[in-house]
Parts: sequence; C-alpha cells; structure tokens
Amino acid sequence: MCSDVVQTSTAISLSAVEKAFVTPQGVVHALARTDFNVVKGEFVVLLGPSGCGKTTLLRLMAGLERPSQGQVGINGRGLWIGAKRVDETAADLGMVFQDANLFPWFTIEENVSLPLKLRGFPKSERLRRAQQLCQLVGISGFEQRLPRELSGGMRQRASIARALSYEPSILLMDEPFGALDAMTRDAMNLELQRIWLATQKTVVLVTHSIQEAVFLADRVVLLTRRPGRIDEVIDVPFERPRALSVQDEPRFLNLVSHLRSRLDH
Repeated sequence: MCSDVVQTSTAISLSAVEKAFVTPQGVVHALARTDFNVVKGEFVVLLGPSGCGKTTLLRLMAGLERPSQGQVGINGRGLWIGAKRVDETAADLGMVFQDANLFPWFTIEENVSLPLKLRGFPKSERLRRAQQLCQLVGISGFEQRLPRELSGGMRQRASIARALSYEPSILLMDEPFGALDAMTRDAMNLELQRIWLATQKTVVLVTHSIQEAVFLADRVVLLTRRPGRIDEVIDVPFERPRALSVQDEPRFLNLVSHLRSRLDH
C-alpha cells in the first residue's frame, strides 16, 4: 500500500532506515532495514515485544535519533542533512512521552504555552492558545493549577496540549498512557480519539497494549524481536468514532487474538 502513496499525501517516509548503537559490549542492531510510509491524517500504532525497537523507530521519526543508514522524510522534506537535523522540518513534529514531563513550578497554562514562549510568541497569543488547548483536551478550568494538583490522566492531557501548542502536523506518542490504571487508560483512549478527529493530525503511537492498538489505529504495524523489522501491517476496519463497546465485537476480538498469536510466535 505505502509504496504507491503519492509524495504529497505522505506525512512520514522511512527509506531503508536502520539503526545500530555502539555500546561498551559491542554494536547493538536495534532496527533492521525498514521501509514504510505514514499517510497524512492517519493514526498508526507501533506494536511489538519489549526491546523490539518500537521506541527507537519513533525517535527516528521524531529526529531524536539519527539513522545509521537510510533516510527519514517529513511532509516531503528530509529530516537530516548529514549529521545535522533540519529544524525547519522537525518543527512539523510534536512529541508526547510516557511521563508527562511537566515543570512542577509552572502552572498548567505556563507548561502548555512554554513551546510558544521559546519560539518568541507574545504573551497574549500564548495565553489564548493555552486556553484553547486546555479546552480541547478537557482540562479547562485547571489552567492555574500546578502539575502536582492534577491526576496522572490530567497531566497527560496537559502534555498533549503542550505538544499541540505550536500546531505541528504530526504527533508522535511513546506509550503516553502506560502508567495509568485501566479505567483511566480507557477514558484517555476515547479522549485521544476525540482530539485526533478534531485536529486531523497525523498520529504515530507506541504501545504494549494490543487492545489499545486495535482500538485506536487505522493501521497496526507489528515489529519483530530485535533487530526490529516490520513483520505485518494490519488495516483496522472499524468505523469512527469508536465506542469502547467495539472491544466486545467478534471482529475486534479476532484481530486482538491474531496479533497476540503473532507476538507469541
């Protein structure tokens, strides 16, 4: 499918990308040759066993790691020129980590608007944008609170708002709900789906949860054990928006079972 995508509709392109790390014990090959495209506006989930290279692949997309071989493209532009990351290209990318990483001495409003402050936006614009985003992610009314006054789920909402503050076209998420309890995680999956539908961003998410992957994704990319390579790409057929009840449908359960058997294998 992806090889036929025209360049103008491709948000992320990976061409013969590999990654190896040099350690005191020797060279570790984290990611084998990978060719893959993510379409603009698509929700892609990376799934695989622990240590398979999911986070490495996401960090390569984010420009936080430089590929040992191959090319990473963002919206038709190269992310690297030699050893130098192209900041203008990286500006299209927003990143959300498992830990919300909010500054504890800043209010939620100040945390959300910080990327705009660093980019020189005037205070009035920063505050306006922060208020809009807090409303979008469902924490309106908590702008003046400190992070310690919010639950884990609300802190992650603030982290998503901060990643969206400078309006990147692509949102990259590394297990953003992995530390949350099951009920909060379900609620955040619904919220993430709502935010994605409202903003029409391109999203790539890493998770260990098969159910989360099938619930959120347009496509699930299954990686092998290290060195990670793409084992299978699965289209998820369920219409949007998805209710949690879709997880009880036989098609959903069959897809989860198939992915679990591939992971076990």
